[in-house]
Amino acid sequence: MRITERQLRSIIREELDRSIDEMAWGGHIGMAEDEPYPQAPDYVSGEVSDLNDAPGSRSRSKKYAGSEKWATQALRLYGNLPFTLWTAPYIGRGQTDNPGEGKLDAQGIMPTTVNYDYNPDAYRVRAFPLADSMDKLAALGYDVTQVSPNDVVILYTSASTDKSVIPSPWMIFHSIFDSADSSDDSAAPTLRRLVPSWSDARWAVDDSLGPWMTMYSARRGLIETQADAVSEAMAQELLDRRGFHLAPANKRGKPPPKAYERAIALIKAAGDEFRANAPGHLITVLVN
Repeated sequence: MRITERQLRSIIREELDRSIDEMAWGGHIGMAEDEPYPQAPDYVSGEVSDLNDAPGSRSRSKKYAGSEKWATQALRLYGNLPFTLWTAPYIGRGQTDNPGEGKLDAQGIMPTTVNYDYNPDAYRVRAFPLADSMDKLAALGYDVTQVSPNDVVILYTSASTDKSVIPSPWMIFHSIFDSADSSDDSAAPTLRRLVPSWSDARWAVDDSLGPWMTMYSARRGLIETQADAVSEAMAQELLDRRGFHLAPANKRGKPPPKAYERAIALIKAAGDEFRANAPGHLITVLVN
């Protein structure tokens, strides 16, 4: 039977929609945790105070990670990724001055410290072959029975009590590309594997572009550093259906400088690299 061009376009569109639906957020694969500090019966983590009965409540940390609000945002944002993404919340110790403590340290997938004086290799972002990490995830209490070796698992935790950096679906990706250190080596070993052009892309956008950036943080005037600007650009490139884009004019009616056309191109190229290289990886990130 011969089909018309219009029918063919409809079939292609339906197939594309179906494939995108299959590449959405798979869900949490569990919620692992460490024992609380002996001197602190409650856990200090990075949730907004109005989500907590008491700031840093362990129970509220769990409720936020497992809330309908979190899931709704994850389905909307992670559905724009071309692979199935699973998340693994880690409700455990936050930042500590004692490296080697906690289950994440024991499994060798994330230090519970970002104190570079104690551990210069304590990168906040790490990536491992997922096929080689299944046993470690299972040992932490996660259910990996539905995870495919070509999927992506993000294990995230937080050591912050600042309500501007809660571990939301968006902030997790912001943190993957953010860096607490101004040097090119901070978190670079992972990002150079997933994003080979990261050394160039990370300087492509700075806070001077803020007046033309369109994500929530930019509209609220919350982008204050170069690291924030490029991290928000990468999060938008990966999680927004339109990718990284600028407003045609700022509040004064001025268009963005021509020089930023190259910045957009570099961010989009970096996004393409991440989309191509991330499948088959466990990514661990400290959101702070």
